[in-house]
Amino acid sequence: MIYQILLQAAKEKVCVSFDYGDHFRKWSPHVIGNSPRGEMVLAYQYGGTSSRGAVPQWKCFEVALITNIKIETNDEWQYAPTKGNTQHCVKTIEYRVINKEN
Repeated sequence: MIYQILLQAAKEKVCVSFDYGDHFRKWSPHVIGNSPRGEMVLAYQYGGTSSRGAVPQWKCFEVALITNIKIETNDEWQYAPTKGNTQHCVKTIEYRVINKEN
């Protein structure tokens, strides 16, 4: 169910918030699919907290570890230019948002 919410959010370019471990996060999902670790999503985190690195930045998440997901209808879609098109989070891509720079 969470995977489907994220897939739809990416397709509609809407933001989501959720809990991941001990951290509340707000982000825009950009790439969703699978890897050897399971269902994955690459997103641009623009709010909340993180166990690694500052926010905002690109982050990779295991869908199975996401809880308390909510659509953020009042937040504007977020992204930042990437250094090249290579991402290693999602191996088999089901959906990818095409941004201006790619």
